[in-house]
Amino acid sequence: MLFRLKKCVLPIQMRQLVMFHTNNTAQLKIKTIYHLREPKYSNIINPSLNVRRLLHSENQSRLPPLMFGYPKQWNFFEAMQLYFILNSSIDPEFRIQDFIIGAHQALIAISTALNMRDYEALNGMVKEKAIKILRHRVDRLTPRQRELLLIDDESLVFLPYFIKLRRNKDNNDAVVHIGIQGLFTKSFLDRDSYVYIHYIFERMYKNGVGSEWIVRLVSHTSFW
Repeated sequence: MLFRLKKCVLPIQMRQLVMFHTNNTAQLKIKTIYHLREPKYSNIINPSLNVRRLLHSENQSRLPPLMFGYPKQWNFFEAMQLYFILNSSIDPEFRIQDFIIGAHQALIAISTALNMRDYEALNGMVKEKAIKILRHRVDRLTPRQRELLLIDDESLVFLPYFIKLRRNKDNNDAVVHIGIQGLFTKSFLDRDSYVYIHYIFERMYKNGVGSEWIVRLVSHTSFW
């Protein structure tokens, strides 16, 4: 009986030794893995914060679009056809050269008012619904972004690129939309200062008499 007890002691001691060794090995592995992974997590966190700060600063310097809804594509021949219809049957006195001169003056006046957040100055030049949208967008821009709203007259280039015509079949009433797009920059060496602009002008004709041109869409956005 004593022999049997002694014989059983050895496996129990071996089992305890194996369990102790296994536990120590597991703890050693856990500690090793933890120490190996800890620096990696710190390396991941710091760059992500730096990237987030970089993206935030870049977004603050770029100008987001003020308004949406302008056509992405246009057809030159269709625009010429509509221009012929406008000039021949709706407004024989319409001249594209005169429109460009007036549009240029409107661009400068509107961009100056937006830069100064003088929304009352937009009355009569921009439709009331568009003014509400512009106020909401411009008030949330940074000072740097508002600087990009002010058109640089010396570098500005623009051209009319589409004409949209809607006529009433029962009478001679009509609505004409002319879209222009252009580009200007504050500095040719600073890519962040290049701004793309898009405006849509509207004129209503009633009984053959045209109203004043008014802007229904204004959009400035960073070109790059």
